[in-house]
Amino acid sequence: MKIFLFRHGEYVNPDNIQAGRLQGYHLSELGKSQIRNIAKKLVNEDIKSIYSSPLERTKESAEIIADVLGIDKSKIVFSEDITETDLRDWMGKSKKIFKEKSFHYKDPSCGKDVESLMDCGKRVLDFINKIAENNTNSALVSHGDPIMGALVSISGSRKIYDEDYIKVGSYFVIEGSKDHWQIVDAGVAQW
Repeated sequence: MKIFLFRHGEYVNPDNIQAGRLQGYHLSELGKSQIRNIAKKLVNEDIKSIYSSPLERTKESAEIIADVLGIDKSKIVFSEDITETDLRDWMGKSKKIFKEKSFHYKDPSCGKDVESLMDCGKRVLDFINKIAENNTNSALVSHGDPIMGALVSISGSRKIYDEDYIKVGSYFVIEGSKDHWQIVDAGVAQW
């Protein structure tokens, strides 16, 4: 069984803030194109179900994937378990300031300020293990850190986070079964 871990496409963020779990951030035209192009590469992968974070940028990405793959959009399952990292007070702040002042991107132990990468990864991996009971190829549409946290947990190494951080409109593929996953592929849309 394969799980395709999609990061949403580029979204409109004119103020370049840390959107986190804030509502109101929709895909840009480029983001829609990114997702459509990457989904087209996977039409023969026998993906039967789609799970998505409930935020607009992931929801819209999941709907595009469903259209391309011929899956009924009403069957998309939205879950807070795969939503963006809890950035607490950092949401709505400048991305530049966040990266300069927060050690979130440098250390998996983030203390009380934000959800740690490892806690976020565990949350997403627990969800993946739960949907693995369905034993079907699935698409999971989420955000950068939740996906990367799960991949760090699977690989046992932070190297993938530091060297291969998932770009918007891209995916990683994991294969296996509950609690026994391996990273087998990755894809980036051409735009």
